[in-house]
Amino acid sequence: MPDHLHFIAQLKDETLSRLMHSLKSYTANEINKILGRRGPVWERQYYESGIRCEQALRKKVEYCLNNPERRGLVEDFREYPYWYCRYEL
Repeated sequence: MPDHLHFIAQLKDETLSRLMHSLKSYTANEINKILGRRGPVWERQYYESGIRCEQALRKKVEYCLNNPERRGLVEDFREYPYWYCRYEL
């Protein structure tokens, strides 16, 4: 998405807070490097949702993948150049 990110992660030895800090820090540095600028890229907050069963996981994966369709960016999520999913649908 041009203005936000959806992803699903399984926490192992890392807390969600540390994972988000690492993700935001790394990507902000890379984005700023590419754009030749400095400063914040991400908002401070993020939204989380726990997934406790296979059905909920599938629903979240479908929500993430279909986001570009809902926004009218593509007719099929497979047309969106930045999609990735390790799960079979």
